[in-house]
Amino acid sequence: MFATTLLDGIQGMAVSTLASSRQPTVFENMVSKEILPAPMFSFYLSRVELAGGRRTFCKDGCDAIVNSCTALIVGPMREKNKLNKELGGSRVLDIPGLHIFSCFRVLSLPDVDFILNGNRLTQTSAEYTIHVKTKFLCLFQCST
Repeated sequence: MFATTLLDGIQGMAVSTLASSRQPTVFENMVSKEILPAPMFSFYLSRVELAGGRRTFCKDGCDAIVNSCTALIVGPMREKNKLNKELGGSRVLDIPGLHIFSCFRVLSLPDVDFILNGNRLTQTSAEYTIHVKTKFLCLFQCST
């Protein structure tokens, strides 16, 4: 999935049984060297509100979860479906919540802004789509 994606890097914090290389992860090394007081870690995120822009989804705000082991941006089904419809994506029938875009349309897709604790995070179409074979998949998926 990440073969054609430009990244600064990926820091695996899961367990080696989930890693393709099966090598001990940074997290497992920290646990084995007793760097951590307990075999757990977390991320702190302040409350998130999505607002502003030409189109507003989750107008009254909505809860979000950052899943540190996926490239997908997951949100409420109703809002995410409205967003993908606005962007002109076509549903992938055998994968619920997934949309595809023509390779020719990706360059003309608009930027999408997220407001996180008052800070604007702008995602370009190159950042919220991923190229797979002859299509681009949108990384906005539905929560169930």
